[in-house]
Amino acid sequence: MFDWDSVIHACTRADLVADGDLVEIPWIVSNSVGLKWPVAFTRAAWLTVMDGTGEERWPEAADPLTETLLAERATRALTAAVQTVATTASRASRIAFDVPLYGVTLHLHVGPGDDGAPVFTVLMPDED
Repeated sequence: MFDWDSVIHACTRADLVADGDLVEIPWIVSNSVGLKWPVAFTRAAWLTVMDGTGEERWPEAADPLTETLLAERATRALTAAVQTVATTASRASRIAFDVPLYGVTLHLHVGPGDDGAPVFTVLMPDED
């Protein structure tokens, strides 16, 4: 049985975003592929999808070319995730999906956010 007395430190999703451990995807990008809840990539998954673009997070004020590049790469990965979910009978909270263009397998996890509402997290297979 879980014992809250054993918890030394717990991070909220907002803490992880502020620390750069999670990269939030703008709603306009995630919604365009059909994901209606907030989406964030773990740092490792983000760097894998960004493949050396030099962007460690989604910039608050990006130039149009950078914004387009980030949106295109995130959209490709999220589209692969949505297609896998749509064709999979499983209703697990975590599903593996391949992003062929990048030659990588990522995982899409759905769970509660800081306020209990559902959120999506894209992560590497070896991340929890």
